[in-house]
Amino acid sequence: MNDQKMTQAYARVHDCVELLEVLAKGCCVDGRRSTIKALAMDMRVYLDNRALTVGGRNLEADVEQLSEWGGILGRLNVTCCTDQRAPRYRDAFDCLRAAYEQLIVAAGMGH
Repeated sequence: MNDQKMTQAYARVHDCVELLEVLAKGCCVDGRRSTIKALAMDMRVYLDNRALTVGGRNLEADVEQLSEWGGILGRLNVTCCTDQRAPRYRDAFDCLRAAYEQLIVAAGMGH
């Protein structure tokens, strides 16, 4: 596995966390805000744990995790009460997509 690409993938997840924190601060609905914060925290825990297992990462589990986060992010996006935050959601999706692409390249399966 290409450690440099893995590091880039994790950097994109970190970027997504930062975007989620901004989205949480601007959210006007308590329940949604707590969901956004929980998603960001889940990503932070993932990033903290990956430092312990860098050589033994399970690519399929990482891809599944990105997919799960994308689903949660999608639900938050489509149920947002204002289109003013749409660019931040799009940027967060772009981060997850870039992380996925880096993981695939790291595993030697990229195009």
